[in-house]
Amino acid sequence: QKDSKYQTKYWRFDQTSPRYTSPTSLVLSSIPPELRVPPSRYEDIEAYIKTKYANPDPENTTNVFLMEYNPGVAPIPIRMRAYLPWNARYLLSLRVTPHNFCFPLWLTDRLSEDQKQTMHSLNHMGLALLDDKYEMISGHDVVIDIDRQLEAKRDSYMGEPAFVDYRLFTLNDELYLHINSDTVILTKLRLRSKGIGDPNDKEADSMLRKMGHKPIKLNNLYGGDQFQVTLLHQFNTIWGEGKKSVFGKNYALFSIPNTTHPNAPDSVYAEMSVHPDHMVQQILPDEYDKLPRDRRIKWRQRRNFKIDYIIQRKMRTAANATVSSSADAASAAVPSFFTADEHWFPGSMNPFKEFAHGGACCVSLSIEEISQVGASTPDGRQDANWEGVDSILVGVGHTLVKFYNKNKMPAHERMLMPDTNYVSFLYAFDPKPPFQLLARSGYFCLGFALESEEEEGGTINPRSVLTRNRPLQQNNETFACAQIHYVSTIIEKLDDPSSTIVGYGMNDCTARLVEVPKSELAKLLFPDPWDMVLSRNLS
Repeated sequence: QKDSKYQTKYWRFDQTSPRYTSPTSLVLSSIPPELRVPPSRYEDIEAYIKTKYANPDPENTTNVFLMEYNPGVAPIPIRMRAYLPWNARYLLSLRVTPHNFCFPLWLTDRLSEDQKQTMHSLNHMGLALLDDKYEMISGHDVVIDIDRQLEAKRDSYMGEPAFVDYRLFTLNDELYLHINSDTVILTKLRLRSKGIGDPNDKEADSMLRKMGHKPIKLNNLYGGDQFQVTLLHQFNTIWGEGKKSVFGKNYALFSIPNTTHPNAPDSVYAEMSVHPDHMVQQILPDEYDKLPRDRRIKWRQRRNFKIDYIIQRKMRTAANATVSSSADAASAAVPSFFTADEHWFPGSMNPFKEFAHGGACCVSLSIEEISQVGASTPDGRQDANWEGVDSILVGVGHTLVKFYNKNKMPAHERMLMPDTNYVSFLYAFDPKPPFQLLARSGYFCLGFALESEEEEGGTINPRSVLTRNRPLQQNNETFACAQIHYVSTIIEKLDDPSSTIVGYGMNDCTARLVEVPKSELAKLLFPDPWDMVLSRNLS
């Protein structure tokens, strides 16, 4: 309003992130030095890559270089700890691949499509045990060539990868491996230190086989001298078809107590989309129906493969998916604060996709914890969505610049909103069906790794300097964070329910963990309204 005494604040993306502590750069020591890009070649990286991939061949797994990023973290189930090092607290997953955006855009433009696709085709899985300081435990970090070992490597699209990102979830004291494939696939893991096996494992495996499951001991490609990882059964697929009924990847999993049977295991849910529609499906992770092999996937981005044994087992669900809308709750209809993009590109000009995936879900935040930091939630007497709500579940979603809406724009306008720029936001929902969205923050980005080994958890990733080659940019402004900053995990910290662990990847190049106090989540979701405006003198 021109005659208003107040004007809305529009924040920079790098000034609105939650404050964090204990930053930790993640580096897999199991990756052989000869499979790393030598820092001495950073300056002539084009020549280095073109030599490596002079004859692009998806079958080549040795004359390559590897990066690790997009971390997943889960607490190790209590009953599993007896068969692992005494200080193991978390399991870490990482995508390990030559595919990256570490280097400036000009390099991507100069590589041939065959070279880029061949780099993209190789996607190993990295796993590591972490202690309570997020340090990797010796002999227990490993790289696994999982798609070749399971004979799932695609024979078309230059070796299109069967598996891409890997995430971890601990649900009902079971450890689940979640993978983005043609859609999302899920299995259970068993972790053992070699030489400390459970004598009951053979009997348990025999029982699994009688139930139609096939435990698969994974071979370690690199590292893991003391580490054995077993898939307890073939993958079950969280299935759906059609543009309106499935989004294909990045489903986050969470569980809540069974309200009808308090002594039963928690109910497990898959969060398929976040905003503007919050779609949640109750799943039965270990139950499935087999689909016919001659059926084809009708929609999954660019992939359209026949069903194979990796995705043939359709996970059973309980009831229909619930859908709630941001527009149904006044507190979620608009973000808790506004960022610079809305000032630069108002209304329909906004460059970010409206549809937002999850990236990481969820941690619980009580109304009492929110009030302790001086924040407040809407009154249930005035907003029915908040009536009876004593806690919320909080996750981190992401969106990116929607390049397809810019084709008709003049070139000088398109340059102001570069493609593939990611931002994150917090969202909160009622932990009871239909899981109504109740709040969401404005956009933010998490920063680059620090340059001091002491400040960065005792580990410096030599690739961290490369993430600065592609900073987030918009409207000729450069921000102190990566162009692709992707939050892939958020969990409650063990032994400290007031804090969370957040993991994120930067430019498909490096990975980082940080601790974020729950008080920071509360402040971003429910800020003081007076902090969100500027007063001005009208005289």
